[in-house]
Amino acid sequence: MEKEKEVNEAKLAVRDEQIKREATMRYALFGGLALTLIFGGLVFNRYKLTQKQKIVIEQQKHLVEEKQKEILDSIHYARRIQRALFSKREVISGKQ
Repeated sequence: MEKEKEVNEAKLAVRDEQIKREATMRYALFGGLALTLIFGGLVFNRYKLTQKQKIVIEQQKHLVEEKQKEILDSIHYARRIQRALFSKREVISGKQ
């Protein structure tokens, strides 16, 4: 009788230990899943932010290229005016 009681207690102890192990594994699984979801959310958020920054940079690049073209066009126009004026001065002063 006492031996059966000890066996039943041992079985209960093993069962309790198994239940605790399963609970620990569940907590670890849910914790890992939660961390994975959080990390995935952070990566996605960073990706979206990077895409917005890329769009802003491309707009700024386009603006800079446009301004550069305007400046170069102005410089070329000024050069043509200067060349036209210098040619006339040489013709007027007779230094051909």
